[in-house]
Amino acid sequence: MRTFVFSILFALMLSVPALADEDIIDKTAIEDSAPAEAIETVGGIESVTDTQSALERLWSKVTGEVSDNLSKVLGRAVSVVAVAVICGLLKVFTAENAVPDWCDLCGCAAISILCLADIGSYISMCRSALEDVSAFSQSLLPALCTLGAGSGAISSATVKYAASALFMDMLLSAAVKLIMPAVLAFLALSVAASAFDSKRLSRLCKLLKKVCVLLMTALAIGFTAYLGISSAITTSADALALRAAKTAISTALPVVGGIVSDAASSVIGSAELLKSTVGVFGMLIIAAICAAPFVILGLNYLAYKAAAAGVSTLGSDRLSALTDSVGDAFGMLLGLVGCAGIMMFISIFSAIKAVSL
Repeated sequence: MRTFVFSILFALMLSVPALADEDIIDKTAIEDSAPAEAIETVGGIESVTDTQSALERLWSKVTGEVSDNLSKVLGRAVSVVAVAVICGLLKVFTAENAVPDWCDLCGCAAISILCLADIGSYISMCRSALEDVSAFSQSLLPALCTLGAGSGAISSATVKYAASALFMDMLLSAAVKLIMPAVLAFLALSVAASAFDSKRLSRLCKLLKKVCVLLMTALAIGFTAYLGISSAITTSADALALRAAKTAISTALPVVGGIVSDAASSVIGSAELLKSTVGVFGMLIIAAICAAPFVILGLNYLAYKAAAAGVSTLGSDRLSALTDSVGDAFGMLLGLVGCAGIMMFISIFSAIKAVSL
């Protein structure tokens, strides 16, 4: 009943021309909340109509990141394989009665120095991307909620905004306080497990990896499930209430009721168009924020996994396990960035959908 009354009042308010103006949201505030580099790549909200140019600039950024980082990443992967080759040759020329464990120990130290020297910068890059996504969402999601209410999704817009803001905050908190420290602990334990050939430490590494993956998976699944179920319920309620409001307005006002309801429908259509524009702009900005860290982390992940496969063919299980663990660490950081991006894409896409009056 409350939703029905609010729907009637809101439909009447929509007939006021002032509310049809696009100044209902602050476009400047949305653009200012986006990183300058992302705005330079995508452009402003007004340029969203030229999506082809924005996508071309975004693709140029991706290819540029690949060309800038590919040689560096491949160089490290080749260096890891070279360390394994040297250790293998030393084992071959070691006296038969000698214990060649020192070769693997030195090899683990060399691989650790090669692979983990810049791990802090990669973690900072991942954290910066998550913070940029979170900061941008704090301006984008309220705007989409406002436009969603203006297009008739009174209840569902609020639910979607609350769910998106809550889970984005939970993801950022989990990433900073749990997952990133766990990645560092995972790497430290992996180095120790490979250097000393400890099965217990290896099992602990696997446990840490599972915990991180399960946490990210739980957040993503929980967000998707909650948003899907709540949206289905509230969207249906909004659709029924708004149809009833249109009928009530037309009946209560015999002469001008149809005109008022048609005017409200026109204003809702304008709000839906503006919402789609802001939503597309938001998706492009999120893609621009996540593009660089996603490409860089992805290249490292693939390179170290390939290097681990190459090292394993040389017969050094300990060096192969260490290299593979480094790849897993980059995979977890990659999963964090991807999870944030996908959650925002789902939030924006869900907010763009609206009921019709």
